[in-house]
Amino acid sequence: MAYQTREPSKTIRVNARSSDTRMDQARPRPGREIRSWAVEDVLDAMLTTTGFESVTVFLRPSPTSGIDLAGFRGECRGAFQSITHFEDGQGIPGLVAGGGFPTSTHDVSHDDRFIRSQVKQLGFHSYICVPIPGREATAGCIEVGSRADSETLLKQWLTVTREAERLGLLLEREPKDPAATLPDAERRLDLRLLGGFEARRGGTALSIDSFARRRAVTLLKILVTNYGKVVVRDELVELLWPSETPKDGAQLLKIVVHYLRRGLGEAESGKTEGSFISTEPNGYCFNTSAPHSLDAIEFEERAEEGFHYERQGRWREALLALQAAADLYAGDYLQDEPYSDWCMKRRRQLREKLFDVLLTKARLLRTTGNYEPAIRVYRRILDLDPCLEDVHRDLMEVLHFSGRRPQALRQFESCRRALREEFDVEPVLETESLYRRILAGNT
Repeated sequence: MAYQTREPSKTIRVNARSSDTRMDQARPRPGREIRSWAVEDVLDAMLTTTGFESVTVFLRPSPTSGIDLAGFRGECRGAFQSITHFEDGQGIPGLVAGGGFPTSTHDVSHDDRFIRSQVKQLGFHSYICVPIPGREATAGCIEVGSRADSETLLKQWLTVTREAERLGLLLEREPKDPAATLPDAERRLDLRLLGGFEARRGGTALSIDSFARRRAVTLLKILVTNYGKVVVRDELVELLWPSETPKDGAQLLKIVVHYLRRGLGEAESGKTEGSFISTEPNGYCFNTSAPHSLDAIEFEERAEEGFHYERQGRWREALLALQAAADLYAGDYLQDEPYSDWCMKRRRQLREKLFDVLLTKARLLRTTGNYEPAIRVYRRILDLDPCLEDVHRDLMEVLHFSGRRPQALRQFESCRRALREEFDVEPVLETESLYRRILAGNT
């Protein structure tokens, strides 16, 4: 046979938390990796909002390599995963991915294009396969199957097409290979500030030992927190030696700057255009022109992009940007500096923006009828702050709308408990009234 089945050289990894399955890196994927969160989000949305029995995603590792299994949700996993790779033109997934045209069949068992015999034996009749659009060629395909009548499945054709388009847009956001796209890839400084601090230079992690002095790392954090601004020397001395300002603070600061520059692998003078740390007449600053990336800045950019699209009524683009922003927020700003006053304002600003991102995303998902993803977003918000009573109300409503009345009622009890523990108060009348309406079966 021309197509590939499971082989010892290829490993299928099954996620123990769900029926999602994806290939290990059996093939080289130059320049990009599969965005697993995007695949999972689309699979969840498809399975929970359409009633399909199975949803499979195949993605193309490279423009000329055929398509590989990237994810699965639903029943009869083994049958649908009996073939994990299709060349263009082989089987219905290969035909759709290679030709770029969707297809469907009303009777899988009598369609010779469908080559997974185990699926046929299990009585699947209706089947839809839709291409995922890509930059150069189709990025893959999404296939759905059902043992129900074809009319039921075909009613969801538009949903499948929209989710394929959404996944295509998500995959287009994948960064290309830094070595191919960045002129200074070897010099590039990548800083992670959301969550624990992490620094990489040219893709290589920089440890504390790279800087020799902890205060050198602290200085870098301070300068990055004041992104685009000069921090005067006296202020830096006070921040670096808060307990007791040394008499020779200016000289000690020079030594710390020396170790910081050495750790970053740059010139001592700090006067070159590509230097990360610039020496100014009255202090120091982080050079925003040097090749670098900051996850906090990227988070803000994606958030503002999402808000812009939302104001324009372009909800699909808004959801993509807001999802990207939410994924970037791995934790509060510089969590390893919990008591440092110099980063608290910045931490508070970014946390507030995260709430705006999540609330806007949840509202858009709810408005478009995507209740399951909206529920997950509301729960993430309440994990961050369990005392947001209006979010509890929104979650109660969405749970009720999605047919989870018992969970909606339990959510009210969670709200009441959180308010009692934190503020020793009861929910407001609006929340009580909503609870009574759900309890009575009215909305």
